[in-house]
Amino acid sequence: MIRHEYGAGAVKWALWFLEFRATLELLSEGLTWDEIKKKVETENLYGTSSKARALQIFSSTKKRLALADEGFIKCFLEADLASKKLAALGLAMLQDSLLFDLVYEVIRDKLVLHLDEFSDGDIKVFFMAKQQQNEKAATWTEATIDRLIRSYRHMMSEGGLIVLGKGKHKINKILMDSTMVTWFVSRDYEPVMAAVLGR
Repeated sequence: MIRHEYGAGAVKWALWFLEFRATLELLSEGLTWDEIKKKVETENLYGTSSKARALQIFSSTKKRLALADEGFIKCFLEADLASKKLAALGLAMLQDSLLFDLVYEVIRDKLVLHLDEFSDGDIKVFFMAKQQQNEKAATWTEATIDRLIRSYRHMMSEGGLIVLGKGKHKINKILMDSTMVTWFVSRDYEPVMAAVLGR
C-alpha cells in the first residue's frame, strides 16, 4: 500500500459519496473521463452552486477512482449500500494517509477492543501525537486541526463507519460485502480493510 505525505488539503474535501457513485456509474456505462468532465461542466452533474466547486469534486473523485479498476466497479455496482459507502471511504483512505492513520489508529483500535464508541478527545490525542511525530503536521495551527477533525468526522460518517454524536461518536460494525473485501485484499489494500472492519 502506497503512503502519501501528510497534508491538510482535507479541510476542503468531503467523501462526496453521491457524486462518487454517479461518476462510477458513468464509467461503468463506458463514458471517458473527458466526457464525464464535460457533463460536470455543462449539465451540473453534481448539483453544485458553482462550476469551480463541481470541478473540485470531479478532480477528487477522479483521483480516488484512479486507484480502482473494472473489478472494483463491478463489485461496487453489485454491493449493498453500506458496502458501497465503506468502499468509497476506503479509496479516500488510500488517497489520504492521514485519514488512513486516523481510522487505523483510533477506530480500528476501538473495534479490536470490542468498544463501539470514541470521543473527540481520542481524535485530539491522535493529532497531538502526529504533530510530535511529523514535521509538516507540527506546523498546523489549532484552527487547521479543528477543520481537519470536522472534515474527517464527516467523511467517516458519510462512509457509514460512524454515527456522529455530541463529543462521543458511535462506531458501526459493518458486515462488508465479501467480494468487495476480496478486491481490497487482492490489491494489497488489506490494511484499509483491517482499519474499517477492526481486524
